[in-house]
Amino acid sequence: MEIYLGGGCFWGLQNRLDQLEGLPPTVAGYMMDAQGWVEVVKVVCEGELETLLNHYFACHDPTSFNRQGMDTGYCYRSVIYVTEASQLETAHRIKAGLKTKRPPLTDILEATEFVEAPETAQRRYEKMGMVLKLPGK
Repeated sequence: MEIYLGGGCFWGLQNRLDQLEGLPPTVAGYMMDAQGWVEVVKVVCEGELETLLNHYFACHDPTSFNRQGMDTGYCYRSVIYVTEASQLETAHRIKAGLKTKRPPLTDILEATEFVEAPETAQRRYEKMGMVLKLPGK
């Protein structure tokens, strides 16, 4: 099953998600919605969605509005685009259970139109010889 995760520039999120064991390679791209486009990472999750989402929330600040670090704007927001009803339920449950100082602002929406980023944008950090540290490691 596919799920699309947005949390700042897709380069960093893709780098971290690609380090998870058991996941096929992710795809960086853009999800179009009513407000515009958002940088996302497409993940084919064949295993435990809860584990993936817990890791996703640890990889970025879900309490930040349209911002991750120096990246600002709607395209860098915290958002989960689901493709199945079971994903919607799981995503809402995980978000509700987050222990953060401020309320999480991550939107959970149905996936719309995904456009794959060009090859030059795929695995950008890896191509530059950079690996971002996984949370908790």
